[in-house]
Amino acid sequence: MKTHTEQAFLEWAATRGVILDPRWPYPRHAFLRLNVDAPLEGCWRTPEQPESRPYFLWLLLESMRPWKSCFVWRAYGSWPDVPHPDDAAKETEFQILAGLGMPMSTADVVEFSADETGKLLTVMFCATIFAWCPTGDLYVVPDTGLYLLHTSHHGFIDMEFRDQAHL
Repeated sequence: MKTHTEQAFLEWAATRGVILDPRWPYPRHAFLRLNVDAPLEGCWRTPEQPESRPYFLWLLLESMRPWKSCFVWRAYGSWPDVPHPDDAAKETEFQILAGLGMPMSTADVVEFSADETGKLLTVMFCATIFAWCPTGDLYVVPDTGLYLLHTSHHGFIDMEFRDQAHL
C-alpha cells in the first residue's frame, strides 16, 4: 500500500485519461470521468445483504483486470481523523480503516497492488456500509486507466468504461 497526495494522483490520472469532470467546479465538487467523447457507463445497486457485497465488489474489480494496482480516492474529504466512541458506526469504520493502515486524518490517495486486493475490497466494503454522504464515497481507478469505479452513498456503484472492448 502506497500513499500519494491528491495533487500527485490527479496529475497521474490525467496521464491515463482520467480527469476531473469539467462540468463541476473543483474542489467544491469532485467528480472524475474518463476523458473520452462518450464513455460507456454502468450502474449497479449495491446488494442489500452486507454478506453479498464482498463478492459483488470482487466481481467488479475482476472485470477491470488486468491491473497491477488500483488507486482509491476519497474525493470529498479525508480519511476519518479521530475515533468516535460515542458513535458506533463511525467508531467501527475508524477501527477497520486504521487497522488496515489507511492514512487516517489525511486526504491522501491510496494505491493498492494486485496482491492487496483483500485490503482494497475491505476499504470498498466499508464505503458501501458506512458512507451516508458524499464525503464517504470512493473512486477506484486501476493503473490502466481503462475503467473508473465510483462507490456512491446512494447505494449504487457506477462505472465508466473507456470503450466497447472494455465493457
